[in-house]
Amino acid sequence: IPRDHFKTTLATRANGLWTVTRDTERTLGIFNENEGKAKSWIGATKNVIQASKLYHTCWPDVLPPGIHYRDKDKGIKVPRNWKWGDTGIMLQRNSHMVAELTMEPFGIGGATAGKHFTHFIKDDIIGDKAAESDAVMNDAIEWLNIARALERPAENGCELFNFTRWGYYDAYSHALQKWGGQYKLYLRHMLEGPNREPDVVNGKVIFPTRFRSSQAREMYEQDNFVFMSQYMNIPMAGRTTSFQANWIRYGNMHDEHKEDPYFRIEDTSFDPDIMHADLQGTEERPP
Repeated sequence: IPRDHFKTTLATRANGLWTVTRDTERTLGIFNENEGKAKSWIGATKNVIQASKLYHTCWPDVLPPGIHYRDKDKGIKVPRNWKWGDTGIMLQRNSHMVAELTMEPFGIGGATAGKHFTHFIKDDIIGDKAAESDAVMNDAIEWLNIARALERPAENGCELFNFTRWGYYDAYSHALQKWGGQYKLYLRHMLEGPNREPDVVNGKVIFPTRFRSSQAREMYEQDNFVFMSQYMNIPMAGRTTSFQANWIRYGNMHDEHKEDPYFRIEDTSFDPDIMHADLQGTEERPP
């Protein structure tokens, strides 16, 4: 889903609460690149449960003691030993043998020893650091390779990747290549044609109450690299490795039948402003 299109609000926070409310025997692990973000989502979900009289009316049986507005009117408080905070929340359930809470937050690579969840939401498990560092990206990919063992039952849980693309080969493309047949992919672009095909030139925004099509095209003109990756979900090669057309040099082979053949660049394709400019500290130097 494109950036700034409420994917976390809807697919992680709202969908996560909907998932466990329908069956409180489920356990849900929510993962993000940063544990602090995952905790904030759990905290926001807890606040919704506490404040929503509609939730209290529809699902009173799943609420912990002291949360229902009638409990508050009676002076009943949440027991001190009840897990109810941004590190995890517990709804009422029948089983007392499950160690995991109803919802728990984690950063990738964080301490999950002994944890096994029936459901996972992996929301933006990589970010700009992984996009700029092969080592960080490889760590995320390695985490994905072992994280499926946290499913309950192992390798057969239910998981949702909720993400925006960051690179041509990133953790998400790795997952699709390795386990592609096990996932259903829902892909949207900020600017789309009538058949949901990506179209920067003539397409219309998919979220017209938040963006204008002309505004989206301005964003593309300002930084096409970020726009294509973050908003169109069609990542380009990295800025430092992408090939620019003005780097191309034309010429001819000479003495190819002799012992020391060589390629001579024609003067007409040589741009001294590019080749000799002081470009130190920039990303514009041709290879």
